[in-house]
Amino acid sequence: MPEPEHEDWTAYLGAGEELLWTGRPEADRRLRWQQIGVAVFGAPFLIVGAGLCLTSLWGIVSGQADSLWKVGLALFLILFSLPFAAAGIFLVAVPSLKARYAPRYVRYALSTQRAYIAESWWSRQMKAYPILPRARVDLLHDGLDTVVLHYGAERDSDGDPVTVTARFEQLADGQRLYHLIRQIQSGAHG
Repeated sequence: MPEPEHEDWTAYLGAGEELLWTGRPEADRRLRWQQIGVAVFGAPFLIVGAGLCLTSLWGIVSGQADSLWKVGLALFLILFSLPFAAAGIFLVAVPSLKARYAPRYVRYALSTQRAYIAESWWSRQMKAYPILPRARVDLLHDGLDTVVLHYGAERDSDGDPVTVTARFEQLADGQRLYHLIRQIQSGAHG
């Protein structure tokens, strides 16, 4: 996968495929409504999990847990509350941190046949999406641009249809990528 310092996409291109565009997300320090909604949902997990963990820990440290049974209960409550506190931290902090640090860990590329998204947050992964002539392409303007390439439908675990998309988020100039994809779809590049 291309590293931030070494963005060589040629190893990932197929035969006859030509690289047309590369990019990366811009850092987005703005707080979005979606981030606020996820944080509001995660706040009770964080508050209850951290509160229960700290209260139980305080009971042990201050000597209020004066019997083996109370110490055992406090240790159980600490271990029980940690996943809730971790989920709360994840829901409150991660969406904003991902938006802010995406330029370090995400790369985009467009070839004459495919759209590529390379990510290296916790593990490295490369996703390639074919540019289909009838696929819907959306350009969303909200300070920074998002180009959404709808390329197919799959079934989720419940059997319900889900549209599969490639999202090029936080672009300074998404209009250029949007027009390149539309040109590929019309056969202008190929």
